[in-house]
Amino acid sequence: MTTVFDVTYAEQSIVANTKGKEIEIAKRFSSRRTKTACMINGAIAPHYKASLIDIMKNGPFSVSTDGSSDTGVEKMNPMTVGIFDVNRGCVTTQFLDMCMSSRSTAEALFNTMDEVLKTHSLTKRKASLQEYCEFCDTSYRTVIKHVNTRWLSLERAVSRTLQQYAALRSYFQSEHDSNPRFQRLKKLFTDPMTEVYLYFYQSSLQIFINFNKFLQREDPIIGLITQQIESFLKKLAGKFVSIQAIQASKPDITNLEYDIAHQLSGNSNYCTMTICSLAWSPKRT
Repeated sequence: MTTVFDVTYAEQSIVANTKGKEIEIAKRFSSRRTKTACMINGAIAPHYKASLIDIMKNGPFSVSTDGSSDTGVEKMNPMTVGIFDVNRGCVTTQFLDMCMSSRSTAEALFNTMDEVLKTHSLTKRKASLQEYCEFCDTSYRTVIKHVNTRWLSLERAVSRTLQQYAALRSYFQSEHDSNPRFQRLKKLFTDPMTEVYLYFYQSSLQIFINFNKFLQREDPIIGLITQQIESFLKKLAGKFVSIQAIQASKPDITNLEYDIAHQLSGNSNYCTMTICSLAWSPKRT
């Protein structure tokens, strides 16, 4: 099956890259297995593989593999990657390499896939970040990506970033990469206010996280909804307005009068004090 697919792909590639009279010549092209295999392994495959690796080095990608029912000593596990094809305007899946393994355990498959990535220098950024973490005396942890459909991931992503912020800042300020995403992150980590914003998010998000967890409970909660919403609004208001203003709004918290006269001062707001002390830290002057 693999041979037939490769031969067909090779013929299609030849036709697709010819024009005019050359198309008719390409259509009449034929070759046996040996010549076709040499063309694929020596010319077509290296070209497309190099292009794929270049895309992976300059943009996000995902990896996947499939098990093999081969009964031989070594099993073949094809490794594919998902990338965004700018020419097609969609995500495509392409073959990267064949991972050979004598065992079918998760550890063995991971090691073979990791070896492929290392061979093509696709794990350099992670290894480099680990070195910066060691230099900054920070434990390396995987950076968590926030997913818009999962509210709870935002607070975790912010907290994880703050845990190794010194290493991340040092990494982006010292490394050089023309990738647009890298340049955007470099600009953010160069800005001293980025850490201030992250601490503000971390302080504010916890109230929403607790309320979100309450709504995701599996037991019946319809009888507690009103009480929990009122509690949520009071806690949220307590970060910005005085307790006297909140008490004056009873029995309905939605009647709270929010204006500058009721706003908490910097000395009374824990979040504000934390951010101000961070912004005026000697390390940023």
